[in-house]
Amino acid sequence: MKFFNKGFTLIELLVTIGVLAVVAAGVVALLDPRDKILQGGDSKVLSDIGQISTAAQAFAAQNGRYPSGPGVAGPPATELRSELQNIPTAPNGFVAYALTYDAAAPVGETFVAVGEIRSNRFKTSAEAAADGCTAAATCFWRFESGNTCYRTTAIATCP
Repeated sequence: MKFFNKGFTLIELLVTIGVLAVVAAGVVALLDPRDKILQGGDSKVLSDIGQISTAAQAFAAQNGRYPSGPGVAGPPATELRSELQNIPTAPNGFVAYALTYDAAAPVGETFVAVGEIRSNRFKTSAEAAADGCTAAATCFWRFESGNTCYRTTAIATCP
C-alpha cells in the first residue's frame, strides 16, 4: 500500500513567506510612498503656478501691464480675480504661494508667482540641477513675467 503526503511542509511555507517578504520590502523601498505623495503635491504646485501665470498673462494682454500696476493697492491676487475666480492654494504642508512683483522694475512690468517643490523627482531633474536645485535643498518653481524656472530660493530671479 502506497502512502502519499499531500500539502506543503512547514519549512517550504516559511521559505516562501520569507522570499515574499523580501520582495515586498524591495517594492516598497523602490516606490518610496512618501516621495510619491510629495510628487502629487509638486504636480499641483506646477499646475497651480501654470494657471496663475496664464491668468497674469491674460491680465497683461487686456490691461497693458501685469497685476498690481500703477495706482493699484493690494496684492496681485486681488487683480487676478478678474481672470481666476479662485486663486489656487498650496498643498497641505507646502509653503504658501507667493504672488508679487519685482519692486526694482518699473511698476506693472513684472509679475512673480512662486511655489515650493519638495519631491526628489522634480528636484533631481536636469532643469532643476542646472538651476542649483538638489535633493537636500529647498527648491521653488517660479514664474516671472513670461519665464519659468527652478530656484533654490524664492527670491532668486529666473535667467
